[in-house]
Amino acid sequence: MYMGLAPSTLLFFYSIIAGAFLGVVYDIFRIIRIACPPKKIGIIVQDITFALICIIVTLMFLQFFTNGALRFFVLVGEFVGFLLYYLTIGVIVTKTARVIINIVKKIIYILIW
Repeated sequence: MYMGLAPSTLLFFYSIIAGAFLGVVYDIFRIIRIACPPKKIGIIVQDITFALICIIVTLMFLQFFTNGALRFFVLVGEFVGFLLYYLTIGVIVTKTARVIINIVKKIIYILIW
């Protein structure tokens, strides 16, 4: 007899994936900040942009999977997915980005001189 996952459990796993996607988006902003450190207004603009992206992704997710009904466990799943990405792959991506950005900056500095 086949026993599948309950729809709520599957929805929770999907929300973890959505949270990991938001972690990738956050890393993009983090890499931009590493490459070109912004002023205070730039940081504010980036933070607001990231918050709006999170809101849009969450609302689209809720609309698509729950017909617009807010489920607390979806928000928890997104948070868990974000943290899982941020504390694992995100660390590797950030360290690698720092190394690559420093190498490119040194090459540009050498070429300018």
